[in-house]
Amino acid sequence: MEREFEGRTASVLGGSSGIGLATARLLAERGANVAVVGHADDTLVVAKQFTDDGHPRSP
Repeated sequence: MEREFEGRTASVLGGSSGIGLATARLLAERGANVAVVGHADDTLVVAKQFTDDGHPRSP
């Protein structure tokens, strides 16, 4: 996959679920540093599980 967002930073509002979470994942997979904002603590944990290279971290 291309890393067209390498070195860029993105803020994703509503990133704890749905389209926001999918967008955050895609941006991370494509090299962006992603700041996720959401109101649901339990689902924000899912977004936090991604490393800089966009792949899930082992628990």
